[in-house]
Amino acid sequence: MGVDPTPRIDDGAIGTGTTMRFILLVVLLVSATAAMFSTVTNDLVGGMSDRCLLSAGADLDQARASMFFLEVHNQSGLRQVCEDQFPDVAWWLSVVWVAVVVFVSAGLFFGSPVWKSRRRRVVQLAAVDPDGRLHRRLAGLVAAARLTSAPRFVVDLAAGPAGAVVFGRNGRPTVCLQGGLLAERDTDPHRFRAVVLHELAHIRNRDVTITYLTITLWRVFLVFVLTPFAVYAVFALTHGGSYWRTDLTDHTGFLIQAAFLAALVYLARADVLRHREICADRTAVRLGADPRGWVIEPAELIINSPRRVLLSFLELWRTHPRWQLRRDALTDPAPLFGAPLLTSFLAGAVARLTSAQFASYAAAIRPSADPVSLHESFGLVVAAFIAGTAGIALSRSVIYAQLTTTRIPSGFAAGLCLGIGFVAADLLPADGEWLPEKPWILALLLCSGVIFGMWSAAGTALWISTLPTRAVRVSTLLTLVPAGLMMAGWLAWWDINHVWFEDGLTSHISVYLNQATISGHRAEQRIAEDAVQYLYEPGMIPLFPYAAAAVWAVPAVAWTVRRHRGTQLPAAPGIDSRARRASAPTVREVLRPIAIGTVTCWTGIVIVQGYMHTFQPRLPSDREGYAWIYLGWVLVALLAGAAAAAVAVNVYSDRFRLVTTIVVTETVLMFGGLGFEALSSLDGCIPPLSTFLMSCGVQLFEPRLIRFFIPAILAAGLAVASLVAVAATMIDEIRTRLRRPRAPAHHGTSINPLERWWVAVIVTAAVVTVVANELAASGTRPSYDPAFWAATSGPTLRPISLRTRGYQLVSWGAVGGFDLIIRFFPYEGNQRSAPLSDLLTGCRVLAHISDDAAHSFRLPDPQLLPLWSAFITGAASASKECIDAVNSLQVPFTSEDSQQAEEIDRNGALEHALESLDYVDNAFIAFGVCLNLVLFDSGLTDPVPATRQPRHAPVPVGVVHPTR
Repeated sequence: MGVDPTPRIDDGAIGTGTTMRFILLVVLLVSATAAMFSTVTNDLVGGMSDRCLLSAGADLDQARASMFFLEVHNQSGLRQVCEDQFPDVAWWLSVVWVAVVVFVSAGLFFGSPVWKSRRRRVVQLAAVDPDGRLHRRLAGLVAAARLTSAPRFVVDLAAGPAGAVVFGRNGRPTVCLQGGLLAERDTDPHRFRAVVLHELAHIRNRDVTITYLTITLWRVFLVFVLTPFAVYAVFALTHGGSYWRTDLTDHTGFLIQAAFLAALVYLARADVLRHREICADRTAVRLGADPRGWVIEPAELIINSPRRVLLSFLELWRTHPRWQLRRDALTDPAPLFGAPLLTSFLAGAVARLTSAQFASYAAAIRPSADPVSLHESFGLVVAAFIAGTAGIALSRSVIYAQLTTTRIPSGFAAGLCLGIGFVAADLLPADGEWLPEKPWILALLLCSGVIFGMWSAAGTALWISTLPTRAVRVSTLLTLVPAGLMMAGWLAWWDINHVWFEDGLTSHISVYLNQATISGHRAEQRIAEDAVQYLYEPGMIPLFPYAAAAVWAVPAVAWTVRRHRGTQLPAAPGIDSRARRASAPTVREVLRPIAIGTVTCWTGIVIVQGYMHTFQPRLPSDREGYAWIYLGWVLVALLAGAAAAAVAVNVYSDRFRLVTTIVVTETVLMFGGLGFEALSSLDGCIPPLSTFLMSCGVQLFEPRLIRFFIPAILAAGLAVASLVAVAATMIDEIRTRLRRPRAPAHHGTSINPLERWWVAVIVTAAVVTVVANELAASGTRPSYDPAFWAATSGPTLRPISLRTRGYQLVSWGAVGGFDLIIRFFPYEGNQRSAPLSDLLTGCRVLAHISDDAAHSFRLPDPQLLPLWSAFITGAASASKECIDAVNSLQVPFTSEDSQQAEEIDRNGALEHALESLDYVDNAFIAFGVCLNLVLFDSGLTDPVPATRQPRHAPVPVGVVHPTR
């Protein structure tokens, strides 16, 4: 059976994605280079960071858990100030190193053609073609390839295989013909023509520059980045020492990081090179090459599923595709437009790595910047990258499926791979921990990838089935912009909050808002508060309501566009590529679930009103707690209606599941919210349903409760829609494997004007919801709020070892604690015999010591803290008494006669101040004795170091001062 030489679809009509894959590789290389450089430099000279952490009370044997401890005790800000004063490594050094790598890569790239020519000892074409026959033959192939200018042809006589290679760059390509190919040019003309046209196809596709940039970047990365990092990782693991339990995890994590990043870069490199080969094969056939010219191995029928999976996995690591895959791609471009699993995985991993780099640079450049705004900016950049790589690749896959008899992908597999990439990058060992306290939280990253993939696939399919073919790029844009906005909002929220959720932190709104709990309903109130709070969390990101409105309203506009039956993309001559168009659900199919959900919402709200009437608040202090319970049950009623509508829309229609389900659920929540507002505004007018008021009147909710509620219902709608749509998709996948899928129906070309009115209502509802949220928002939660952290529970710290206590005290002393102690030495025990001038000076110094201590790290040892606090508190009061007493004496400060001062001290103020100073002396001595004992018991007996020590080599110190 012969191979059909004609491609079924013009690849350029959709785009093959080689450039997109190369961009992904470049971003990955830059991010990996910066990450490895930062890891090494911070590990080499990162001692002050560890010292600041220890000074703040962190336990480096349980680093992540102790971060919460720092927040609760308001030490994080001081730790940041400490690290700002003693920066570890300038952030721009990573940028300089990346620039050096790029500069070296550019030099090798421009020098590689000369090096290749010299290494292969190639000769000019004229040297082996005296009669010009070969030159004319090649000129004919250049004309067949429709190139604007002929490349330079050279010959490698020493090469035995019958092949060729093109190198250089797009503007100056060189085609090297191997000796074996020239020997067969007359005996096997089909092969000669196919091989040359294949190399000319690379030039026509303009992938020569991309190819050799890819090869050069990989080699430079291997030599200048990966190898030094791997050597350092091995050295750190074997000779770096393990002063803390987390050190072994960190050093082992270096090797894991090296292996992970190397695998990512290699896979991205192989994907670029493998993809370009398939594109060149298809272009060569389109230019007139005979498929018989390819050396194709006999096809092997693989029935064993595990072996098929293994071969597919091994294929990912090949830079050249298997001959069988190349043969199949000549007639079917499915390998170019299949589900982009590898691209999605790489995009997810690169996105998380890039987010980490952005965060570290921003913390160094603008440490005082608003974290929400910064992370929103990072989220937009990273989401644009995800949409431009994984999103576009998935959209191409959907468009290809629309143009052929291929089943339209749901986007679940690609989205799952995107989420796996997120999780894989986040699971790299960090802060000395292998896994977070609650690793199941990472499932949210998987879900975000799945939702992005399914929404992008369904949105593309919806728009491509609605708009004419010439608007293919518009269809992709209308899909990926809302999806990208939602991904940006999600990534911003995740980067700000994921550490706290992974470490098991939970906050309690009733404590934070200082509100009372209602007797007999404490459990309801706590559950309602937590439910609304966690659903509200995305609303802390200002971008989130706009993103939710975009994924809600933009697809609804598709129902207002005049629909076209056919889709005709540019194709090879004589090949019909008319689309197998799946129809969008009609507005009637969408309105039916909306009606079901709305009625369910209103019924539930009436039931909630009746239940809340049974325990109306009697005291003003109960009203806010009562309101939380009310909002919680209203949220349950609204979610019940949303769930009913989501199930109904997936029962009535199996097309564009996630897009349609989100439109339906958010619309139902909007109508349900209007019903809730209407009924609550008439509170008291219907006695069995009255809640806050006993008589008929207007009841308005407190703005800060509304600020919680609107983002909560938006997030709830997205969650319910996603859960139901994913479940329906999985059920549909199982059913499809058991039976043949039914053919999609074709839609009509007319639009009922009433349908446009309903779409206008949906879009208006989305806009009004966002505006209402903005009007209700009175501000965001501050970055540090003692009331919030006091109402937060986190991971439990294990008992701190005696050695760690010693290092914490030493570090506290090194960043300023010992300076406070040393400043007090000259005045200790000398107050009664000192002249008045010296006494006044000493009291002023003591006042400065107490002021400086108030703005320094709190003593990290809880057992010594009361002694230190007694000293500092006594110093503050005694210094004030001393200064006031001396200033009240009518004697010159130059007097050396303290007896005279005592005689003038008629009211005993000076004597009382001296007694207070004696108390300060005693407190200082007690603190010093206990401090020495702790340091001695911890084994820290060496002198105080005068220079800064590198990380992982904390130098022990001993006695602070000789006590009396």
